[in-house]
Amino acid sequence: MKRKLQSRLKSKSRTIDKGRIRSVLIACEDSVSAPTYFNKILYKLKETNKLSLDSLIIPHTGKTHPSGVLKDLMLYKSQSGKTFEDYDSCWIVIDRDKSFLGRGGHSKKDFNRTLKKAKKFKINVAYSNPSFELWYLLHFTCRKTPIDRHKVVELVVEHIKTLDEDKYRNLAVGNIKSEKMTKQIFKDMQELQKTAIINAKKLKRFHKEKRRRVDPENANPLTNIDKLIIELNNIDKLC
Repeated sequence: MKRKLQSRLKSKSRTIDKGRIRSVLIACEDSVSAPTYFNKILYKLKETNKLSLDSLIIPHTGKTHPSGVLKDLMLYKSQSGKTFEDYDSCWIVIDRDKSFLGRGGHSKKDFNRTLKKAKKFKINVAYSNPSFELWYLLHFTCRKTPIDRHKVVELVVEHIKTLDEDKYRNLAVGNIKSEKMTKQIFKDMQELQKTAIINAKKLKRFHKEKRRRVDPENANPLTNIDKLIIELNNIDKLC
């Protein structure tokens, strides 16, 4: 079964017919913030006919570990029978999310094995170490010292409040990941997106110069969500 799938992927042409609208399939580790954030982007692209209508964020199934997110994407099947192999671009959005004070987190083995398997099946990985909220933080500052996922959220709350103290007077660590807050944050941070992309690239250069390579499992802070954002921003130019 695996050999047949690999064979089909190897023989599948990545050439996109000129003028054809591209399709994107995304699976996210969390159930609210990241899906809500990327759905805002996909909605606008569909509305302007830059992305196929069957492009989507896969409904969350409860799996939060990297290998589970990858499995959800690989097992996805639309009502018309379309699978991940039929999409022009496939992504999983995951966190390194190391255990903090002995609680939660993902294992090093699961994270690295997922990266390896995704590459084998030509599936892109948008990772963040320690968490997705690092992408938010990079809209405001390029932090290069290690940070845990809880501190990231605390800093993000502080920075977002500076955008509009009245609007975000109720923003807190406990509700920043809600659908309502995510939609508002997405809207208000759009003008800072270029800064986030620049800072994400700076972090990658920093870790590469430090260790001669970028190691997503160990490099903290680090994210390549900018690659997914750039692809979506230029989706109509990729055909």
